[in-house]
Amino acid sequence: MSTDEYVPSDEEMIHWFEGEDNPELARDLWNTWLAAHDARVRRDAAREALDGLVEKYGSLVDRTRIADYRDTHYGNGV
Repeated sequence: MSTDEYVPSDEEMIHWFEGEDNPELARDLWNTWLAAHDARVRRDAAREALDGLVEKYGSLVDRTRIADYRDTHYGNGV
C-alpha cells in the first residue's frame, strides 16, 4: 500500500457510518470496507516478508522465483 494512499481510520469509518439511516446497510458497508482493509494488510505483510527473505538470503535462494511467487500470490504491489 502506498504511503500516498489515504486510508481512513476505524474511528473515521465508524463516525461516517453512524449517520447512515439504514443500520443494516451501514453494517454491510462497514463489513465490506473492513474485509478489504484486512485483505490489503495481509497482502502487504506477505509481500514485505517475502521481500525480506530475498534481502536476507538472496545469495542462497533464487530471487526471481521468490519474486514471481510474491507477485503471483500477492499482486504486483500497486
